[in-house]
Amino acid sequence: MADLAISLDNRAAAVQLAAELAPYEKLWAVDGIGGAVFGTVAEQLGRLAAYLGRPEEAGRYLAAARDRYELAGRPSLSAGSMRPITAWPIGWTWRWST
Repeated sequence: MADLAISLDNRAAAVQLAAELAPYEKLWAVDGIGGAVFGTVAEQLGRLAAYLGRPEEAGRYLAAARDRYELAGRPSLSAGSMRPITAWPIGWTWRWST
């Protein structure tokens, strides 16, 4: 969801999403059946904070995400390797994102 708000350059959605995700900072984002892992919620919050021009907050969230990846034995995830190889286009009001 963070990537979608940022890709669509929707600041209002990014602000609302950051507020709604904040209580879940320590969790991992996983799809409903566990078929895909999107990383930690802290990483998404960090990207949202960076987009919203909040560098200190972004740094804190991204450092927390990096620590969680290392704790899980997957430090390479903090380098952004979680990006999908293929993407589905998603559109709303004739604005598209992948």
